[in-house]
Amino acid sequence: MRLSPAVRISIGLVALTLSLLLLGQLIGLAPDRTRAILDSRKILSEALAVQFSVAAQRGDLPLIKETLRSIVERDNDIKSAAIRNAEGDLLAEAGNHLAYWQPSPDGRSTTTNVQIPIFNDQKRWATVEVSFSPLWKNTIAHGFKNSYLSLILFVACTGFAGYFLLIKRTLRELDPSAVIPGRVRAAFDVLKEGVLILDEKEQIVLANASFAEIVGRSPSQLIGFKGSELGWQGCKSPHIRKQLPWMRVLQGEKSITGARLLMERHTEAAAAFIVNAAPILDGKGAARGVLVTFDDITELEKKNLELNQVVNKLQLTTEEVQTKNLELAFLASHDPLTLLLNRRALHREFDLVFTQAQQDNNELSCIMCDIDHFKSVNDRYGHATGDKVIKMIAGLLQKNCREDDLVGRYGGEEFCIVLPGIDLRRAADISNRIRQAVKTDSSSGVQVTMSFGVSSLQSNAPDPGELTNQADKALYIAKESGRNRVVCWEDDEVADFASENIKGKVASKTSEEATEQENLSLQSAREFSTGESKDEVNRLTVRLQELEVLAEKRSQQLKHYTAYDVLTGLPTRTLFYDRVLQALTRGRRYESIVAVLSLSVDAVQRVNETLGHSAGDRLFKEISKRLTETLRGMDTVAMLPSSSLTPTVSRLGQDEFGILLTDLEEVDAITWIAKRILNAFENALYIDGNEIYTATNMGISIYPNDGESPEELVKNAAAAKSHAQKKLGNNHYYFYSESIHKVSIKHLQIESKLHTAIQNDEFLLHYQPKIDARTGTINGVEALIRWQDPETGLVPPYEFIAVAEYSGLINTIGDWVLVTACRQVRSWLDMGITDCSVAVNFSARQFRQQNLASHIKEILDKNQLDPKHLVVEVTETAMMENMHNSIEILREIRESGVSVALDDFGTGYSSLGYLKNFPLTHIKIDRSFVADIETNTRDATLVQSIISMAHGMGLKVTAEGVEEEAQVNLLLQYGCDEMQGFLFSKPVIENEATQLFHAGIRPQISSWKKNKAA
Repeated sequence: MRLSPAVRISIGLVALTLSLLLLGQLIGLAPDRTRAILDSRKILSEALAVQFSVAAQRGDLPLIKETLRSIVERDNDIKSAAIRNAEGDLLAEAGNHLAYWQPSPDGRSTTTNVQIPIFNDQKRWATVEVSFSPLWKNTIAHGFKNSYLSLILFVACTGFAGYFLLIKRTLRELDPSAVIPGRVRAAFDVLKEGVLILDEKEQIVLANASFAEIVGRSPSQLIGFKGSELGWQGCKSPHIRKQLPWMRVLQGEKSITGARLLMERHTEAAAAFIVNAAPILDGKGAARGVLVTFDDITELEKKNLELNQVVNKLQLTTEEVQTKNLELAFLASHDPLTLLLNRRALHREFDLVFTQAQQDNNELSCIMCDIDHFKSVNDRYGHATGDKVIKMIAGLLQKNCREDDLVGRYGGEEFCIVLPGIDLRRAADISNRIRQAVKTDSSSGVQVTMSFGVSSLQSNAPDPGELTNQADKALYIAKESGRNRVVCWEDDEVADFASENIKGKVASKTSEEATEQENLSLQSAREFSTGESKDEVNRLTVRLQELEVLAEKRSQQLKHYTAYDVLTGLPTRTLFYDRVLQALTRGRRYESIVAVLSLSVDAVQRVNETLGHSAGDRLFKEISKRLTETLRGMDTVAMLPSSSLTPTVSRLGQDEFGILLTDLEEVDAITWIAKRILNAFENALYIDGNEIYTATNMGISIYPNDGESPEELVKNAAAAKSHAQKKLGNNHYYFYSESIHKVSIKHLQIESKLHTAIQNDEFLLHYQPKIDARTGTINGVEALIRWQDPETGLVPPYEFIAVAEYSGLINTIGDWVLVTACRQVRSWLDMGITDCSVAVNFSARQFRQQNLASHIKEILDKNQLDPKHLVVEVTETAMMENMHNSIEILREIRESGVSVALDDFGTGYSSLGYLKNFPLTHIKIDRSFVADIETNTRDATLVQSIISMAHGMGLKVTAEGVEEEAQVNLLLQYGCDEMQGFLFSKPVIENEATQLFHAGIRPQISSWKKNKAA
C-alpha cells in the first residue's frame, strides 16, 4: 500500500517530535512525577517529626492522635498512620494500620512505608509510622496513565492529526497541478494513451484520465507520487529505478521512445506498456520536467502470445510431417535389414554420380560383391543367422567406405559399391581390404568369405548399367575361378577365362557325360566374349527382382516382429518407449499431462502350470483383447479431451502391460480410466471351457510430476504397481504421487456415496428466479441441484458433479433433476401460477444419450407440460465436443418446442461462426462479465455488444450474477431481456420459490420505480 505525501510528511514530523521528547527525558529536562511525589512525602514526614517532637515534650498525646487521624482523612495518598513506643506497642493509630503497614526487613523506610523517630530529651520516645499508596498501581491502565509513555503516545496521536490537517491544507494551497491550465488537462483527458507530467523531482503534477483508470485511482490521488512508485515490475532497487525512461531524461538524455515496462496489479495480471518520455524545457533550454506517455499493449501482447502458440502448433505439425516424409523417403530408398541403399535408389544415385564423373572427367569405379556359399549358410544355420551375416557384411562395407560413396544391397547376398574419384587399382585395393576383413570377422557366429568384381570408367562404359554389368561379369569369374577373390574387368584372366571356356565347349560337343554346370559355364563365358547373353541376363534380372521383393517382404515382417508382440499384436517395450517419448515432446510443447499405467495380471502363470502353455497363450490374448476393447470403448475415450490420442496398449513383459494416455488436461480423468480397467477384469475369462478369474494391479506415473523420460515414468509406474500389490492387495491401483493418490481416493469415495445418495433420494432442488427486465416480475426459475449428505450436510454441486460425469452417474442424476423440475412446474401451474418456466442444465455426457429429444418429450408429456415451460441449458464446451451431433440433438429439441439456452456465454469458444449454427433461443452472459460492468468500461462494452449481437440474431439475453443496482441500471440501458442474481434472490427451496411467485420480487430498484411512475 502506498502512502500519500501528506501522510508521509506527517509521520516524519511526529517522529521528529517524539525524538525531541525522548532526548529531553534523557538529559533531564522532562518533569519526573515520581521524584516529585517522593519529595512531597519526605517534606510531610519531616514536618510530622518536628510537630510530634514538640507534642512529646509537652506530653500532649491527644494532639498526636488527632493529627494522625486528620492527615489520614484529608490525604488520599496516606492509607494509614500510627505511633509506636520504643517497646513496639501502638500508642495511637488512624486507618487500618495493621493491614497496610509492611516494614522492610532491614527496618528502614520505603517509598510506601515511612518511619519517623520522635525524641524527648534527646531520647527516642516513639516512632511515627505512615503507610502511603504505591507509586504504581498493579494495573496496566493506571501504570500507563502515570508513565512518561502516555505523554509520548498522546503527543504522537494528537501531533499526527494536527500535522496531517496542516500539511493537507498546505499541499492544497501549494497544489503542483495548479501550474497546469484546466484546458490542458482536459485535452490530455481526451487521449486514449496514459499521460503523466513529472517535475524535476519525478513527482507527478498531472495524470490524465486514461492513466488513472489503468492504475485504479483518480487523477487527484496520483498528484505528488513519484513516477517510480507506481509498482513497475523489476524496479525495486535505486539502481534499476535510474534506468526508467523519465529518469534517464531527467539525467540529461534526450527523448526516450519505445521502452517497454510492466506494471504490477493486485487483481489482474501485470499490464504492459510502451513508454515514451520527452523533456519539458524552460525558456533557457533547461529541463524543468518530463512528459511521459503510456500506450497499453497488454491485450496486443496477449493476442501475440496466442498467435505464437498457434504458430508453434503449426510449426510442430509441419515438423512432424517433414519428419514423417523423411522417414518415408528413407524407408523407400533403403533396405530395411541393412539400412543400405536399395537397388532402385542405388541406380538413381549411380546415374547422377556417373554423369557428374563424365562431365568432370573424373575417375569412377564400381564394385560388385557376393557372399560365397550363402545358400548353405541359410540351409545349415537358418535364415536368422543368415540375416546376421548380411548385417555384418553391410557394417563392414560401410566401415571401409567414405561418406560420399554409394553402398547398396543389390538383392539377396549381393552388394554394389560405387566409388567416385577412385581408379581401378585403388578400387581393387579397397575390395581386398574388405575381403580380408570379412574373412577374419566371425561376429555373426559364422565365418564366411566374399568374392569381388571391379570395373571402372577406364573401360569406357557408356552408361552406369554397362559399368555395373562389367563388374558383375568380373564377379562371376571370381566365383567360378575359386571364390574369395577380387577380379578386375580389365585383368588378363578375364579374357583367358573366356577363351578357356570356349575351347572346353568345342571339346565337350562329342562327350555325353559333360555336366549341365559345365555347359552353363561355357555358355556364360561365350556370352562374355560374344555379347549374346541378353535373354539369360533378362531372365536373371527378373529372378533377382523377384528375390528382392521377397527379401524386402521378409525384412518388413522382421521389422514388424521386432516392434509388435507376435502373440498379441501389441507394441513391444521398444515401440512403447518411443511413443512415450513422442507424447512427452507434445506434453512439453502444449503443457499437457502424460500418464503411464503399468498393469500386471497374475493368472497367466497359473494357467501355464495347470492347463499348459497353449492355454496360457490363449488367455493372454484374451486379456490383451479385453484391455484393448475397454480402452477403445466410447465411454472411456469420452473421459479424455477431444485432442487426446487413442490410448496405447503395449506388452512390456510376460504378464505385464503398459498403457499410455496422452494430451490430458486434468489428472482426474486417469482415476476413472483406471477404475474402468479394473472393473473390466472382474468378469471371468473362458479358456477351453474353464472359467478363469484374474487378479490385476496397476501403478500410475504422471508427467511432469513423476518423471520426464520414458524410463523414469515406466520405472515409477512399476514401483507404484508393486506398492499396490504388496500394501493394498489384488485388484487395486496406486498413483506414484501420494498427493494425487489421495485426491483419487477421495473421488472414489464420493462416487460410492453418490450411489447411496441416488438410492436414498438424498438430492434436492433449489430454484433461483429469473426476472423480466421490462416488468421486474418473475418469469421463470433455474433448477439447481444440491446434495443433502447425512454425514456432511448440504454439498454444493461443484464438489460432486464432475465425479458424477466421470463415473457415468450424471445421466441418472440428470434425469432425476429433469423429472423433479417438470413435476414442480406442473405443481405451480395447478396453483394458478401461469407465467413460469424452469431451466435445467445438461452436461456434455447427457448429450451423448441416444434419443435425448424424445426422452425429454416423454417426461413433458408424462407431466402434461407444454414444452414452452422448459428451457434446456447447455455450455459451449459441451456442444463443441461433437459439434455435428450437438446441432442435430438441439435441432430436435427445438422442433419439439423446448427452448435452448447457451449457458456461461463468453467463457468458452464464443465464436460467431459456431454460434450461428446452433438452434438457440437464449444466451446467458456469464457472471464474470456482469460483475464489473459499472466500473470496467471494457466489460460494459463487451456486455453491450453481446446483447446487441444476440438481438440481431433473434435471441433473448439473460444476465447472470446481478448483485448491484448499478448493474441493473446499465443492463436496462443495454436492452437486456432477463436478469438473475442475488440482488433478487438466492437459490431457494420449492416452498420459498412458491412464495416468491405469489408475492413477487420487490427489490428497491429505482429504475423500475421510475419506469412504473412514468
